[in-house]
Amino acid sequence: MVVATQTATATKTVIVDAVTKVVLTDQAPTYVITGDATIATDGTVTFKTVNVPAKPGYTMTKSTVNG
Repeated sequence: MVVATQTATATKTVIVDAVTKVVLTDQAPTYVITGDATIATDGTVTFKTVNVPAKPGYTMTKSTVNG
């Protein structure tokens, strides 16, 4: 079996005053991507298309899996 793993992580940090609940800083999101994925500025994650390898004795229904 071949397994392709693609991961995308988004982190957004907001610092809020514990007493007044006023937002002190509101940082833009940061992204960490493992694998071939893209993350748009709106947070939409798009993973790459993965090729499905042929295996003797098996009939595949798809040659690729879309991201």
